[in-house]
Amino acid sequence: VVMLHVHVPRVLPRCRGFASAPTRLLVGLSKRDLEGSQLAVRRAVRIAPEKAIIRAIFVNQPIENLILSSIMDPTDMAPQVREFLTKEGQQLQDLQDSTVQAIQQQAKEAAEEERRLLGKDLDLIFETREADHPKTELIHVASQWTPEYVLVGPGKDGRGRMGEFLLSALYETTIVVVRDGIKRR
Repeated sequence: VVMLHVHVPRVLPRCRGFASAPTRLLVGLSKRDLEGSQLAVRRAVRIAPEKAIIRAIFVNQPIENLILSSIMDPTDMAPQVREFLTKEGQQLQDLQDSTVQAIQQQAKEAAEEERRLLGKDLDLIFETREADHPKTELIHVASQWTPEYVLVGPGKDGRGRMGEFLLSALYETTIVVVRDGIKRR
């Protein structure tokens, strides 16, 4: 008879995303999916335990890149065209800034309302970042900050690909695509 002595700990170690409650949640906000962004923020508040940190990120594409990407060869522009685009670009920048503020305000209001309803003490952080590619910037933030959960909306008309993109890049993070009440068109 062979006897083996195996030490079994009384308390199992906490596994990321399963046995432990999430203390860091990252929410991706989108101007193309306002309803989904608000639902994702609300869901983050619902699943977060007391004292958790919820960080909502909106990635803004620089207006210059959006304008110049529509021109075939920007170096070949006449000075009058460049001056016109500079004036129009400033107006577009102002419009984009007000849009970003509105998106964040709606998300903040949704999060605060949900937090008040549940009576939770949470740290809610809303920020805007500038980047050419919102998807890769969200992955960069998640890689640096290491949240347990990343929540996003389902995309425009429920057909977005952000969830799949995040799944392919973030291996040790739980990805949640919030589809509550979203009807696919």
